[in-house]
Amino acid sequence: MANQTRNRSIPSNITDKAKRFMKELLIVLEDKNIHTTLDKTAISLLAHTYDNYIKATEMLEHDGLTLYNYTSAGKNMKAHPAVKIQLDAQIQLTKLLIEFGLTPKSRRDIASDKASPEASPLELFVGGNRDIA
Repeated sequence: MANQTRNRSIPSNITDKAKRFMKELLIVLEDKNIHTTLDKTAISLLAHTYDNYIKATEMLEHDGLTLYNYTSAGKNMKAHPAVKIQLDAQIQLTKLLIEFGLTPKSRRDIASDKASPEASPLELFVGGNRDIA
């Protein structure tokens, strides 16, 4: 059943490489008990962002980092537009991975939050202790 839920969370219009990554990622999120149906939009955004990163990277591998613009004044070199796409996707991916606790620092921050001796009233309530003083 988890496999069916996992596959429904992965957009169908992304590359196979992005789908494989998302399947592995969803397994990790389910193992950590992080992934819920409420996360479907964020998971979709993460999948599409990673797909954009892959496509931009492949384009740069094929075309190179620079393009040449030929004018009457001669040959001008400019950055490939996929460089910006790749960089923007990388920044967005990092932010999304942090939100899901999937970077070393964000995992450490989550662990230290759980270990804090003084829990907020909301943490006490959500954590099961409904008696808030």
